[in-house]
Amino acid sequence: MTNWNKEELNKQLLSVCTADDIDYRLAKELLTQGAEPLGLVEGAFGKNNLYGEIAEKLFDYDNTTESFFLVTKLFLDHGMDIRDPSVPYDYSYVSHPLSYFQFQTNDWGIRTLQLFLENGCIAEDVREFWHYELGDFRCCHTGLSDETEYQFHYDFIKKLMLVASYPHILNADDELRKLIWLDYNHYDLMKFRNWNDYRFVVDTSYCMDPQHPEEYRSITTIIEKAGGKSVWKLGIEILPEEIQRSI
Repeated sequence: MTNWNKEELNKQLLSVCTADDIDYRLAKELLTQGAEPLGLVEGAFGKNNLYGEIAEKLFDYDNTTESFFLVTKLFLDHGMDIRDPSVPYDYSYVSHPLSYFQFQTNDWGIRTLQLFLENGCIAEDVREFWHYELGDFRCCHTGLSDETEYQFHYDFIKKLMLVASYPHILNADDELRKLIWLDYNHYDLMKFRNWNDYRFVVDTSYCMDPQHPEEYRSITTIIEKAGGKSVWKLGIEILPEEIQRSI
């Protein structure tokens, strides 16, 4: 098949997957014919990868719908390899697929993240999510000052612990192990794949400057909703050895 034919199939698939009513049967047929999940397309702002251009529309923060999950699953089922994009990620317009998850999500968003974790995603890929969201906490002068910010925080912890529940990710990333305070906790990490089974209590008393409550320097306790047992503690911008009382 010529590159022209592939690009035409990619163009058709882009149209199908960004329609208000997605025809999944036709999408599957186009993939079977040779459309490339990360193939070249002409996007709204220039050349882009097919999935990336689709994600620009389907990923909608905490309003993300099932369509994002279903298209992602379809593409992964047809061999999407996020380490082999047609257009290199430039961390500007051409985004790594995992970078979308550094923003607030809902259950459909987190379920889509889980698809990547279960389909060949490696620690380096996942860092595109948690490393950059953690960077936002450090660099953006917003923080735990109102309920909206707490919801952002809870969302991050859900996704972070989901990522940590996959041994092939956790075992390959020393920085991630330190971030979740792995050596100071004793709990079955795989249980965090049921992210809605937990609630969170955030302690901001360790904030470096009490005059600036927006700082993210905090400790989060993860508590099982069933029974109310505290099962994990971890800090953002704080190390376990800094804590005077027992964790």
